[in-house]
Amino acid sequence: MSFFRINNAWRIAAIVLVGLNLRPVLASVPPLLDLVQAATRLSDSAAGLLTALPVFIMGLGALAAAPLRRVVNEQQGVALGLVLIAAATAGRHWAGLPHVMLATGLVAGLGIAMTQALLPIYIKTRFAAAASGVMGLYSTAIMGGAAIASVATPLAAQGGAWPDALALWAAPAALALLCLSLIHI
Repeated sequence: MSFFRINNAWRIAAIVLVGLNLRPVLASVPPLLDLVQAATRLSDSAAGLLTALPVFIMGLGALAAAPLRRVVNEQQGVALGLVLIAAATAGRHWAGLPHVMLATGLVAGLGIAMTQALLPIYIKTRFAAAASGVMGLYSTAIMGGAAIASVATPLAAQGGAWPDALALWAAPAALALLCLSLIHI
Protein backbone atom coordinates (compact mmCIF):
# COMPACT_ATOMS: atom_id res chain seq x y z
CA MET A 1 0.00 0.00 0.00
CA SER A 2 1.43 3.34 -0.97
CA PHE A 3 2.14 6.18 1.46
CA PHE A 4 -0.48 8.29 -0.34
CA ARG A 5 -3.22 5.76 0.40
CA ILE A 6 -2.17 5.35 4.03
CA ASN A 7 -2.01 9.11 4.50
CA ASN A 8 -5.48 9.53 2.98
CA ALA A 9 -6.87 6.76 5.18
CA TRP A 10 -5.59 8.59 8.26
CA ARG A 11 -6.98 11.86 6.93
CA ILE A 12 -10.39 10.27 6.45
CA ALA A 13 -10.24 8.77 9.95
CA ALA A 14 -9.47 12.23 11.37
CA ILE A 15 -12.35 13.75 9.39
CA VAL A 16 -14.74 11.13 10.78
CA LEU A 17 -13.48 11.77 14.33
CA VAL A 18 -13.99 15.49 13.88
CA GLY A 19 -17.50 14.91 12.54
CA LEU A 20 -18.40 12.73 15.52
CA ASN A 21 -17.68 15.72 17.78
CA LEU A 22 -19.85 18.34 16.11
CA ARG A 23 -23.19 17.45 17.72
CA PRO A 24 -22.69 15.93 21.19
CA VAL A 25 -22.67 19.37 22.80
CA LEU A 26 -26.17 19.89 21.36
CA ALA A 27 -27.57 16.36 21.60
CA SER A 28 -26.43 15.73 25.17
CA VAL A 29 -28.56 18.48 26.71
CA PRO A 30 -32.18 17.58 25.80
CA PRO A 31 -32.18 14.17 27.51
CA LEU A 32 -31.01 15.87 30.72
CA LEU A 33 -33.03 19.06 30.44
CA ASP A 34 -35.29 18.34 33.42
CA LEU A 35 -32.25 17.66 35.63
CA VAL A 36 -30.45 20.75 34.34
CA GLN A 37 -33.45 23.00 34.93
CA ALA A 38 -34.08 21.63 38.40
CA ALA A 39 -30.44 22.05 39.44
CA THR A 40 -29.83 25.46 37.86
CA ARG A 41 -33.32 26.94 38.17
CA LEU A 42 -33.19 27.92 34.51
CA SER A 43 -36.48 29.22 33.16
CA ASP A 44 -38.01 27.50 30.15
CA SER A 45 -36.84 30.39 27.96
CA ALA A 46 -33.26 30.20 29.21
CA ALA A 47 -33.30 26.40 28.87
CA GLY A 48 -34.36 26.81 25.25
CA LEU A 49 -31.26 28.92 24.68
CA LEU A 50 -29.06 25.98 25.67
CA THR A 51 -29.54 24.48 22.22
CA ALA A 52 -30.79 27.52 20.27
CA LEU A 53 -27.76 29.69 21.03
CA PRO A 54 -25.16 27.28 19.61
CA VAL A 55 -27.32 26.71 16.52
CA PHE A 56 -27.62 30.47 16.00
CA ILE A 57 -23.84 30.86 16.27
CA MET A 58 -23.39 27.95 13.86
CA GLY A 59 -25.60 29.76 11.34
CA LEU A 60 -23.53 32.90 11.63
CA GLY A 61 -20.41 30.80 11.17
CA ALA A 62 -21.64 29.61 7.80
CA LEU A 63 -21.59 33.22 6.68
CA ALA A 64 -18.05 33.70 7.96
CA ALA A 65 -16.28 30.96 5.99
CA ALA A 66 -14.55 33.28 3.51
CA PRO A 67 -13.31 35.85 6.07
CA LEU A 68 -12.25 33.07 8.42
CA ARG A 69 -10.27 31.39 5.66
CA ARG A 70 -8.30 34.62 5.16
CA VAL A 71 -7.22 34.52 8.82
CA VAL A 72 -6.43 30.80 9.27
CA ASN A 73 -5.96 27.84 6.96
CA GLU A 74 -8.38 24.94 7.08
CA GLN A 75 -6.29 22.75 9.38
CA GLN A 76 -5.65 25.55 11.86
CA GLY A 77 -9.30 26.58 11.85
CA VAL A 78 -10.55 23.03 12.39
CA ALA A 79 -8.04 22.55 15.21
CA LEU A 80 -9.09 25.81 16.84
CA GLY A 81 -12.73 24.79 16.47
CA LEU A 82 -12.01 21.49 18.23
CA VAL A 83 -10.17 23.33 21.01
CA LEU A 84 -13.26 25.49 21.54
CA ILE A 85 -15.57 22.46 21.52
CA ALA A 86 -13.36 20.57 23.99
CA ALA A 87 -13.05 23.60 26.27
CA ALA A 88 -16.79 24.27 26.18
CA THR A 89 -17.73 20.68 26.93
CA ALA A 90 -15.11 20.43 29.69
CA GLY A 91 -16.52 23.65 31.13
CA ARG A 92 -19.84 21.92 31.59
CA HIS A 93 -18.32 20.25 34.62
CA TRP A 94 -19.26 23.54 36.34
CA ALA A 95 -22.66 23.63 34.66
CA GLY A 96 -24.51 24.01 37.94
CA LEU A 97 -24.29 27.75 37.31
CA PRO A 98 -26.77 28.93 34.66
CA HIS A 99 -24.43 31.47 33.10
CA VAL A 100 -21.76 28.77 32.70
CA MET A 101 -24.19 26.53 30.82
CA LEU A 102 -25.12 29.36 28.45
CA ALA A 103 -21.48 30.41 27.97
CA THR A 104 -20.42 26.87 27.13
CA GLY A 105 -23.15 26.69 24.51
CA LEU A 106 -21.93 29.92 22.96
CA VAL A 107 -18.28 28.80 22.87
CA ALA A 108 -19.20 25.36 21.53
CA GLY A 109 -21.36 26.93 18.82
CA LEU A 110 -18.40 29.05 17.75
CA GLY A 111 -16.14 25.98 17.61
CA ILE A 112 -18.69 24.02 15.60
CA ALA A 113 -19.20 26.98 13.26
CA MET A 114 -15.49 27.27 12.56
CA THR A 115 -15.11 23.56 11.96
CA GLN A 116 -18.17 23.28 9.74
CA ALA A 117 -17.10 26.29 7.69
CA LEU A 118 -13.58 25.03 7.01
CA LEU A 119 -13.61 21.22 6.96
CA PRO A 120 -15.73 20.92 3.79
CA ILE A 121 -13.27 23.24 2.02
CA TYR A 122 -10.43 21.00 3.17
CA ILE A 123 -12.25 17.91 1.93
CA LYS A 124 -12.94 19.43 -1.49
CA THR A 125 -9.35 20.56 -1.97
CA ARG A 126 -7.63 17.38 -0.71
CA PHE A 127 -10.00 14.74 -2.06
CA ALA A 128 -11.03 16.31 -5.38
CA ALA A 129 -12.30 13.20 -7.17
CA ALA A 130 -13.50 11.47 -4.00
CA ALA A 131 -14.83 14.57 -2.23
CA SER A 132 -18.47 13.51 -2.39
CA GLY A 133 -17.75 10.17 -0.72
CA VAL A 134 -15.65 11.76 2.01
CA MET A 135 -18.34 14.41 2.55
CA GLY A 136 -20.84 11.57 2.94
CA LEU A 137 -18.70 9.95 5.63
CA TYR A 138 -18.28 13.32 7.36
CA SER A 139 -22.04 14.01 7.31
CA THR A 140 -22.81 10.53 8.60
CA ALA A 141 -20.28 11.00 11.40
CA ILE A 142 -22.00 14.24 12.44
CA MET A 143 -25.33 12.45 12.81
CA GLY A 144 -23.66 9.47 14.48
CA GLY A 145 -22.14 11.76 17.09
CA ALA A 146 -25.58 13.16 17.85
CA ALA A 147 -27.10 9.70 18.21
CA ILE A 148 -24.31 8.44 20.44
CA ALA A 149 -24.47 11.51 22.70
CA SER A 150 -28.24 11.43 23.07
CA VAL A 151 -28.12 7.80 24.23
CA ALA A 152 -24.88 7.79 26.23
CA THR A 153 -25.33 11.03 28.18
CA PRO A 154 -28.39 9.94 30.20
CA LEU A 155 -26.63 6.68 31.02
CA ALA A 156 -23.57 8.60 32.21
CA ALA A 157 -25.78 10.93 34.27
CA GLN A 158 -27.30 8.15 36.34
CA GLY A 159 -26.73 8.87 39.98
CA GLY A 160 -27.12 12.62 39.53
CA ALA A 161 -23.73 13.44 38.01
CA TRP A 162 -25.27 15.33 35.09
CA PRO A 163 -22.53 18.02 34.85
CA ASP A 164 -19.93 15.27 34.52
CA ALA A 165 -22.07 13.51 31.91
CA LEU A 166 -22.14 16.71 29.86
CA ALA A 167 -18.42 17.33 30.38
CA LEU A 168 -17.39 13.84 29.30
CA TRP A 169 -17.75 14.92 25.65
CA ALA A 170 -14.51 16.90 26.02
CA ALA A 171 -12.56 13.62 25.87
CA PRO A 172 -13.58 12.59 22.33
CA ALA A 173 -13.06 16.18 21.13
CA ALA A 174 -9.55 16.12 22.60
CA LEU A 175 -8.93 12.75 20.93
CA ALA A 176 -10.04 14.16 17.56
CA LEU A 177 -7.74 17.15 18.08
CA LEU A 178 -4.84 14.85 18.92
CA CYS A 179 -5.46 12.72 15.84
CA LEU A 180 -5.76 15.80 13.68
CA SER A 181 -2.49 17.22 14.96
CA LEU A 182 -0.57 13.95 14.67
CA ILE A 183 -1.41 13.28 11.06
CA HIS A 184 -1.17 16.85 9.80
CA ILE A 185 -4.27 16.53 7.68
